[in-house]
Amino acid sequence: MSGDKKKAVNELKKGLEKFRSDALNKGWEQEEVDEKISEVFENFPWYKYNPPKKSWKTKVFHFLLFSLIAYLMYGAVMERNRRWKKRIDDYIFDSQISYHSHRLMRIITLPLFKIYDLSKFHDRECIINNPFKTEESVDCGYCQGIEKIASVSIESPDVSDMLTEEEPFVMSDVPNYHNVSITFNDLKEMFAKNPKELDEAVCNIEKNNEYQSVSEFFEKISTEELMNEKNISIEWSNCDTYGTRFYRRIFTRPLFIAKEAEINFEKRIFMLQKGENSTLKSSEGRNYYLYQVQGESIFEMKAQSQCHYNCTEKPITTTLRKGDIAVSPAAGWISSFETTGDGLNILFLSSFT
Repeated sequence: MSGDKKKAVNELKKGLEKFRSDALNKGWEQEEVDEKISEVFENFPWYKYNPPKKSWKTKVFHFLLFSLIAYLMYGAVMERNRRWKKRIDDYIFDSQISYHSHRLMRIITLPLFKIYDLSKFHDRECIINNPFKTEESVDCGYCQGIEKIASVSIESPDVSDMLTEEEPFVMSDVPNYHNVSITFNDLKEMFAKNPKELDEAVCNIEKNNEYQSVSEFFEKISTEELMNEKNISIEWSNCDTYGTRFYRRIFTRPLFIAKEAEINFEKRIFMLQKGENSTLKSSEGRNYYLYQVQGESIFEMKAQSQCHYNCTEKPITTTLRKGDIAVSPAAGWISSFETTGDGLNILFLSSFT
């Protein structure tokens, strides 16, 4: 009990004792005194001093409303003061708050995927048209001065600088990649051991719509020789967090990616015949790396047409051979590749922030 309440209770007790003493001195009976006190307590407006307790729904609503108002106020202040925004963003980046919060949320939400797949809500289009949103003009600084895709070594001291400065490069000596052979049979066996989990994680199949699932494809096209004989190509994307763990057993974390960087769960596998091409769909804020698992291809990057005044109009290209990894920044490059190797060409695409 707080100090104010104790004081009020003590004063009430003293008042009752004084009233009782005065009434008895005036000749009242004890029963009359008790009855009068009871009447007073029955008619006392307790609601003024004991307000009803708020329900948990009301508390949650007030918390969400306060959070929304605070978020909007923060956004408005940061929009008006870019210097403060940069300082706060730098502090968040240096302290890795965003990285650790993402990891914590992943740990919390992963068990929910066993109950219900929430990832499909992420892919839905927004049904609200915001009339106040204005498209920002394209920042063409990402491609200025870049005339080629650099070839670097895992031991090059400037690799981290190139990632920071968003310069594309190709690396040929990445451990667990250039010296490891991953084949058609490895991917087939991965799906054979975990068909349900991996098929549910696949969000789309391209180049070949004849098969309902990747597992069905491997059941009917059981060997690489048969795939080459029928001149079949296929590519698919993993869009589910749970399915990512199976790909990570084969495609380990490249050493040039910093430990504090977050590798995203989207994965894309290409199994293509010679002469096939594919455009790489980059996501905002994500760097990606393309690994030439088997075969050979020509990797191409083009600057957006709005940036030709500031950057090269000609595409920059490089040849990817088995074991090579092409790393592209998260900026606005339009990237693609065309397979040139004889037989089956296999490539793997992943992204990181």
